[in-house]
Amino acid sequence: MRFGDLKLFFYYVIPTMFSTLIWGSYSIIDAIFVGHSAGTTSLTALNLSYPIAMLFAAIGSLTGVGAGVLVGQLRGAKKVKEAADVFGVMVVLQMVFCAVLIPIMYFCFPFFLRQMGASGLLFSEANIYGRLICLGAVTTMLCAGLTIVIRNDGHPRFAMMLDVTGLLLNILLDFLFVVPLNLGLVGAAWAIVIAETVQTIGGVAYFKLKKSHLPVTERCFRFHWANVVKIIRVGIPAFGLSLSMMAFLSFHNYQALVYGGEDGLAACAVVNEVVALLLLLISGLAQGVQPLVSYLHGARSYWRQNRMGVRGYCMALIMGLFFVCLMYVGADWYPRLFDVHGTAAEEATIGLRISAWSFLFMGVIQVAAAYYQATNKIFYSSLLIYGDTFCVLPICLLILPMWLGLDGVWWALPVSRVLLFLILMTMWGKRLYAKFNKRLTACVQKVAVE
Repeated sequence: MRFGDLKLFFYYVIPTMFSTLIWGSYSIIDAIFVGHSAGTTSLTALNLSYPIAMLFAAIGSLTGVGAGVLVGQLRGAKKVKEAADVFGVMVVLQMVFCAVLIPIMYFCFPFFLRQMGASGLLFSEANIYGRLICLGAVTTMLCAGLTIVIRNDGHPRFAMMLDVTGLLLNILLDFLFVVPLNLGLVGAAWAIVIAETVQTIGGVAYFKLKKSHLPVTERCFRFHWANVVKIIRVGIPAFGLSLSMMAFLSFHNYQALVYGGEDGLAACAVVNEVVALLLLLISGLAQGVQPLVSYLHGARSYWRQNRMGVRGYCMALIMGLFFVCLMYVGADWYPRLFDVHGTAAEEATIGLRISAWSFLFMGVIQVAAAYYQATNKIFYSSLLIYGDTFCVLPICLLILPMWLGLDGVWWALPVSRVLLFLILMTMWGKRLYAKFNKRLTACVQKVAVE
């Protein structure tokens, strides 16, 4: 059983890590093509626009992970009809979010850019890219939700194949639209929209061709308030995780512009792209652990559930050490990958080496949040994520640059990870103390009876 569980662990974790890496590589591919073909201004505009794409992906994660956790638990409890109903409600809920959010974000995005300090050509290019991403947000949400549910449906490899297809198509279209056709950011935006549309079609085909374990019928696509509440409740931590990255990028960009000017913002674009890429692998680890823990929790196999969590923590520590070394070794080379030179490249190198230390703790924190979410401990999961988004990280980004200037912008991420890890240690200590106190009480009562 032990080696069988280890094989099962890697069966889910490895494809999921590749899936998240591939999905997140869309922005990296865009940045490489845009940086080399359209210049630093376009690259900076792309970086400013990225949070709007992350907002729609966050909604997709809110509904997708919420539904995915419930599908995993219900499958573990052998309740496949109820699981199919949850999936149907997820799709309906995503359509409702699209109908409300797309018009709002389309018309409010210019205001957001002005608040970020964008003007002139930078504002114009960022606005065009962001609005095109808004128009394609339906497929962004569906793509995220479908792949997460497919993974929790027991087919992580198929979900990975969908992501590989989307990435390869995005690379091809990026090359065609940005280089020969010279469409710049417009071409990069259309490349993402088309690639995600094709990927979404593949996800729909998975359910239409009866590849799923779920008996999906037209009856499932009805708006049930009970399932809506469950999906949103369970998905809140996943939404916060995406929101955390969006808030980090937005505030990171703003502070880099304030304390480093356009060179600082260009350096921030490089740091953000590299950090986001490695963070995707860590997120993939956490997302790979989640379906396993959800299924085992639903099946009431708590001992195996805990072993899966421990394996996740161990792998997170190993990956964190490797990423620290990787960022240090490549810190001088990464800016050249995005065609960034001069002062911006020097600042990016410093930022990469400082930001590297955050990976010592980042993986453990994310796996813990996913574990708590999969076992219905939503408060603990939300505390780690929303405490970071609305408290720890903003405070670090606000205070540290006042003392250290642009270096303080880079130090904000590792310092905030240390503080979050201390919070996690406190949560673990409280749990261990409760278990110890319970056993001690039981022993005292047993002695007293004897």
